[in-house]
Amino acid sequence: MTKNPRNRQYSINAAKEKIQQYCKIVKANLNRCSLQDKKHALNALDVQVMAVPEKIKIGVAVALEFITIEQTSA
Repeated sequence: MTKNPRNRQYSINAAKEKIQQYCKIVKANLNRCSLQDKKHALNALDVQVMAVPEKIKIGVAVALEFITIEQTSA
């Protein structure tokens, strides 16, 4: 089985677009939430923040149903 680089790039771009759409939905809804709701959302998304003088690193879990990627085989 060979992998087509074009299919892989399409899958990556499709996943990127879905993640961006997901983030827009989350952002719009967080703007309407109370501080306590925002804390719950950050916990649900498993947001992890690491801050040191040189950089800030933020990690977040994205629900898989929003970023499903189809795999094809040749």
